[in-house]
This record gives sequence, structure tokens and C-alpha cells, in this order.
Amino acid sequence: MVFLNRGDPMRINPVRPVYGVPAVPKVQKTGQEGSVQKPFEAEVRRKEEERNQPIIRELINREKEVIAHEQAHKSVGGQYAGAMTYSYTIGPDGRRYISGGEVAINIPATDDPEQMEQALERVKQAALAPANPSPQDQAVAASAAARQQQVRAEIAKMRVDEAIGKQGVEANGSQETGGQGPQADQGLETTDHQETHGDHGYLDIII
Repeated sequence: MVFLNRGDPMRINPVRPVYGVPAVPKVQKTGQEGSVQKPFEAEVRRKEEERNQPIIRELINREKEVIAHEQAHKSVGGQYAGAMTYSYTIGPDGRRYISGGEVAINIPATDDPEQMEQALERVKQAALAPANPSPQDQAVAASAAARQQQVRAEIAKMRVDEAIGKQGVEANGSQETGGQGPQADQGLETTDHQETHGDHGYLDIII
């Protein structure tokens, strides 16, 4: 038998021999097995990080591209551009990366066709502002251009009507018209103008 004082650190326990079998000391665990696993776990993490690096780089590049794209829309959109909003993707590292975005272009209602034409021109420029406009951007620009052509036709008609009205006034001079002369013509012109341009509503466009 082996006797140890209570204050001594015990690493080996004495074992009583069984008849015919020699006593074998039992070694207690000292945590060395855990220290062997740590390098293995670190190696696994390292390999996983190496596999994820291309994915993370792609997410970072995509984020930069989206931010630049939406900032171009907003910068050119000027007073008509709203706030930028983003959508996100969770990367393998647990971080959120910007993967999509949009900018609202708001055109207030107006009965002035020239103001509407200028606003549509700004919408078209804002839609095509990024270096690589998306299909949606191109569709918005095409729609704005088509609407712009309609408004320009209305402006041209309005100017022709104004010129005809002025010629009528000059031709009739100060003669009394009895409701059939220039004053009546001007009243019809105003009515036509309201019917033509009264449908310019509030436009809310997403690019």
C-alpha cells in the first residue's frame, strides 16, 4: 500500500493487486486529449474560411455595385428622387451584404405640359444614369420617352392654338364679335387645353 498526505497532488492511484494479477496503476486524464482536438478544429475552420472567401468576395463586389448603381439613380433624379432602399443577403460569415436596391422617382401632378416634359426627361436620364442599366431601368426610360413624345405633341398643339388665337385677335381688331369672335375662340381653346392636359396625374416610378 502507498500512503499519501492529503495535501499532495494525486496523479496515480494505488490499486490493490488481485490474486494472480499484478496491480496496474490508473492514470487520470489531464486534459491533453482536448488539446489534441484543438489543432484539428482550427484546421477545419481554416479550410472552411478558404472555401467561403470567393463567396464573400463576390458578395462584397455585388454590394459595391448595387450602392453605386442606386446612387447614380438618386443623383441624377435630383428633386424627384426618393430615398434608396436595399435588400440584403446573409453571407457564410454571418454578415449582411447589400444584394439589391431601388430608388423611387416621384413626379407631382401638374397641368403644365412643359413642366411634365422636363420631369419626364429627368426620369429618363435617371433611369439610364448607372454604368450598366438593368432591364427595368431601360423599360422605365423607354416608357418615359414615349410619354414625353405625347406631351411634346400636346405642347406643339397648344402653341399652334395660341398662335391662331393671336392672329384672330389681330384680324378682328376692336370689332364687336357678339360671342362668335376671338373671345369665344379663346374660351374653346381653354376648354381643349384642360381636357388634353388634365390627366397628368402623380407618377410614382421605381428604378
